[in-house]
Amino acid sequence: PAIPSDWAKTGNWGTYDFKDDIWGKVLYGDLASPYTNNANSTVTSAAYNLSGASEVDMGFYAVCDTEYILDGWHDYMALEVSSDGTSFTEIMKWDEAFLDDDLIENNNTNGKAVLYLTPTIPTNYFTSNFEFRLRWVTDGDTNKGTNGEGCNVDDILITKYTLGSSELYEYKDGTSMAAPHVAGLAALIWSYNSSKTYSQVKSIILSTGDAKASLNGKTVSGKR
Repeated sequence: PAIPSDWAKTGNWGTYDFKDDIWGKVLYGDLASPYTNNANSTVTSAAYNLSGASEVDMGFYAVCDTEYILDGWHDYMALEVSSDGTSFTEIMKWDEAFLDDDLIENNNTNGKAVLYLTPTIPTNYFTSNFEFRLRWVTDGDTNKGTNGEGCNVDDILITKYTLGSSELYEYKDGTSMAAPHVAGLAALIWSYNSSKTYSQVKSIILSTGDAKASLNGKTVSGKR
């Protein structure tokens, strides 16, 4: 259950290994299940050099199974940032209701909600001693969602952009990236032959490309 060796924590923060290809090891705000009441604990990162940046983005998966509240904050996790490693400021927070994109299920029957969060770091934190920390807060209520797993995060990424550098591009994946690639391919096909119908363009896309064994059963065509 250890946290990264150069991080510091209070409370019951720790890692949990799901031992699968999807999540693997994740960082929980409270390893107890169900999570404990009246918590207010943090885990703090090592220092990162953000000086000279033109933009800094963070990204991470956030998962919550908490009390489902739509009119305030009861049990939640927050992201705080610091320019000196001493004074921290909260820039966002989330719970199960926040992560539940459509807010259709407001009776907590789903058990947990997952969302990829992408906060932008304010420019006044672009220092050589930038740190971030995650805060886990709970109240005294006994209602803790379906299983009371609390909140965890995974795949934390900090991307520093510098004007004129090679870091103006970054790698992304998922349907949000696949959809524009396919749309662009369709546009190229129509620019070559505008008489093609929608069905013909779709057929061309699905029937061509490089067959990849790793895509079998994952995409319709199994091709790149």
